[in-house]
Amino acid sequence: MYGMVIKPISVSADWNESLKTYNVVSVYRRTVNIEDTEGRRCTLITEPGDFSSRTALVDSLPAAEKGSFISVAADDAKVGYDPSLPVARICKEWLPLILEWQGFLADDDLAVLADVWDGVNWKPLIGLGPGLTPAGDDFIHGRLAAHLRLFEHEDAVVSDFRSGYSSGSTSKLAEGFYCDLLARKIWKRGKTLLDALAADDAQRVLDAARGLMDWGHSSGRAWLAGFAFGADEIL
Repeated sequence: MYGMVIKPISVSADWNESLKTYNVVSVYRRTVNIEDTEGRRCTLITEPGDFSSRTALVDSLPAAEKGSFISVAADDAKVGYDPSLPVARICKEWLPLILEWQGFLADDDLAVLADVWDGVNWKPLIGLGPGLTPAGDDFIHGRLAAHLRLFEHEDAVVSDFRSGYSSGSTSKLAEGFYCDLLARKIWKRGKTLLDALAADDAQRVLDAARGLMDWGHSSGRAWLAGFAFGADEIL
């Protein structure tokens, strides 16, 4: 596969636009995860809703196999998504709805999280549960997102995670999401919800929440549950 050149339609704002060669790390139905020569994980997607950090939207995924090499020429691609996470409010009027999302931990496939989450200690959740990004990591990610959204400087919850997390404790994909979030970068579905929660449009909030519920086998519900616990801690 060496020498295959991909020309994306659009890219995330943090994509390196120069022509680069990437190693194919994993191939799925809707995404191909690739890695540059410096070890940075990037992703090719076919659906705009899957935008995240270092992501390129393509017409169709390349017929690539794990371990093969491809090149991405994004010089002419427009920016399709900005993953930056600015500080903004979460309207308190949405708190009753947000707190309902804690109930996702009662779902059968997320009960393993409820068994260990005591409201404080996040470490037993690392790498726990189903999903390409384990559900426990999705939960933590959602909780941290609530805190990072509201505060310009890291509060005790975020600082505790930054100092207490050990590299290599979970999947590379989940760990990449943590690194991006701590750099104030977030994937599109999460940002869409956060932007909706800063406004007063109920339908917009419900549509964004549904978009997350439909994400992955359990990832979206786990993220929403974690976000609900995080919001409850600070609102």
